[in-house]
Amino acid sequence: RAIEKTDFYRLSIAGGDFAVLVIQPTDNMIVVNGDGNNLNKSYSVSGSVHSQKLLDFVNLVNNYAVKRDSLQIKVKEFASKGDQVNAAKYNTDLQNSYNEFIKNRDKFIDENPESPALLGALNHINPNTELPQLRKIEQALAKSMPGSQYHESVKSMVIGVEAQIAEQEKQKKAQEELANRIAPGKDAPEINMKDQYGEPLPLSSLKGKYVLIDFWASLFGPCRKENPNVLAMYNKYKDHGFTVYSVS
Repeated sequence: RAIEKTDFYRLSIAGGDFAVLVIQPTDNMIVVNGDGNNLNKSYSVSGSVHSQKLLDFVNLVNNYAVKRDSLQIKVKEFASKGDQVNAAKYNTDLQNSYNEFIKNRDKFIDENPESPALLGALNHINPNTELPQLRKIEQALAKSMPGSQYHESVKSMVIGVEAQIAEQEKQKKAQEELANRIAPGKDAPEINMKDQYGEPLPLSSLKGKYVLIDFWASLFGPCRKENPNVLAMYNKYKDHGFTVYSVS
């Protein structure tokens, strides 16, 4: 049947094994060759540019997975024998293999800025730490499949991650501002709470005295144990300009 818009299609012959094709309305004769019993790891495709690009990335992932699994077996093998030297060596090889995969993944993304095949890389990025890569995938889908469920889904992910990062930056800025306000040498921020008689008692009203600002909770055992020490210190130094502003 005629293809009206670019979309993803799953080709399955046996069991749960399948190949994914990216078909455009301009694609005519698409030929897929492979082992029907192991299609995902054996097929080749022609007549569909973006299906071939997606296959290139699938092969990249499969090759990395084989190398990763082999090295993980080596790490466990030597670690179980107590051979930490060789375990560390293969663990380093494992990290290098991962770094090489990420390098190739990024190259694939950069070399195909308008291809819907970039969607294949989505499961191999961490949106929270690799927002630039997520944006590139969204931009590719905006050009190749605008308004599609795939584009809208990735677009929502970008918006969500950006909002999360903005909130984290906001909290970080607030924490930095607070830390600056209460840094050693700074005037203490104003506190204005009611005293034991229900009357407002601003901290600033004690200016000129040596003031210990004591934050405590009546239900917290260590605070209750410390109360007698605070009281003893108050009684010892109250005639020398010392007082306590206690915040429960």
